[in-house]
Amino acid sequence: MLSAVQPASDFQALIENAPDGFLLLDPVREAPAPIACFRVRWLNDAAVRILGGPGAGIPGRRVHEVFPGQSGRQVLALCRRVVESGRPEADESDLDPGGSCRSLRIAVTPLGNGAVGLMLTDVTRNHAAQEHLLAADRRKDDFLALLSHELRNPLAGIMYSLEVLASHDERQSDEEALAMTIATRQVTQLQRLLDDLLDVSRIQRGAISFRPGVMDLADAADQAAQMLRPRFERAEVQLVTKFPDDAVIVHADRTRVVQAVGNLLDNACKASPRGARVELRVGAEREHATVTVRDEGCGLAEDELAGLFDGPAPRPPKRGGEQAGLGLGLFLTRYLTEAQGGSVTAASAGPQRGATFVLTLPLCDRAGGGAASLETGPATPPAEQPPGSLSILVVDDDADGVECLRVLLEAHGHEVEYAASAEAALTAVQGRTPDVVLVDIGLPGIGGHELVRRLKKLPALADVPMIALSGFGQPSDLQCSLDAD
Repeated sequence: MLSAVQPASDFQALIENAPDGFLLLDPVREAPAPIACFRVRWLNDAAVRILGGPGAGIPGRRVHEVFPGQSGRQVLALCRRVVESGRPEADESDLDPGGSCRSLRIAVTPLGNGAVGLMLTDVTRNHAAQEHLLAADRRKDDFLALLSHELRNPLAGIMYSLEVLASHDERQSDEEALAMTIATRQVTQLQRLLDDLLDVSRIQRGAISFRPGVMDLADAADQAAQMLRPRFERAEVQLVTKFPDDAVIVHADRTRVVQAVGNLLDNACKASPRGARVELRVGAEREHATVTVRDEGCGLAEDELAGLFDGPAPRPPKRGGEQAGLGLGLFLTRYLTEAQGGSVTAASAGPQRGATFVLTLPLCDRAGGGAASLETGPATPPAEQPPGSLSILVVDDDADGVECLRVLLEAHGHEVEYAASAEAALTAVQGRTPDVVLVDIGLPGIGGHELVRRLKKLPALADVPMIALSGFGQPSDLQCSLDAD
């Protein structure tokens, strides 16, 4: 058994043979002024190795001689602060002994009478490992973004095919109609998951953008509800909305707010059993606007609430053994809300007792804004009026997707011409002027944005509508397409 007090020689041996560098520094005073500098009294072999100099020449030298340049000024300031405060401190600095740059963690401890002890830890490898991990993380994010985009292309082809089959529903048996419904629902869910993955990847790369404006929060919440209502109907869950008579004005990115509220509604729908009720309420409390989503679903235990918005992670199975998902939607909701000065919270009385989610945003002072500045959602579409036959040029290198789209458009009476590249499209428009041009943004060679700019320069096509086809469907991508047009 070790004794409570060890001989001083043991501690000295421990310090002398430690892998970290240790130095004892004495103050150099210019009375009656405060400490002007520090001089090395003693150092161990590891410190000699880290500092890159002959050990015999270091004792007695001043700090700025041992730590040259900026690192010397940094160490001197650190030592002075420690002496003045009487508390240990640590910092990091780069040192270049003998032309080999090293990153050091420098920990300073007060020893009394102005003396200090320095511990030097070489963290160069740690920093290199961190950079390697960050680079790997960036590659992962880039891969996820590329994967999401590449998966959206075949999904678009599948969706086109499903729509073509749905247009002949009078020929389908009940079993075929059910299979169509299930396939459409699953493809839609995959598209939503890919959108979430793209957003998570953009958040982690700091590439997500916001375009705030003055808007009615109730109008945005209603738009999210209308988008999700078909999902609630399929799940046989009742969605009830309660909006105030007066507008609830906030200054935020409408698209992102709709996305955040939609994620909360989607989460509530997943958690609710058939026949349950989900309530969506918009209100204002003091200086904040609120969106409240309350469900009667599976509820949450206290430990689940703690990390609910922290990031993508598998959730426990919900009703009927259904997997609740990866938590991407709630993670995105918190980010999209907090980035606009708001917050989102969750509360639950426990498992099987439902949950309540509250999203808050600062109320907007519309002084001088006027009704004209209020951002609104998509206008209600007019009653269906079958358009006349259009001549449509589709520019896309995805042959399967184009073929499905062609069948779908021709089934509605339109004439379709196909070009597999920007060069082929520029050639095609020389002989005739289409009524509409559908352009894939990710064309090889000349990209879709550049193609649109070139087509718009042609007098015959200056006023022709051009529609982007792309797996890149985030708001910043949409803005790039608008700028190209």
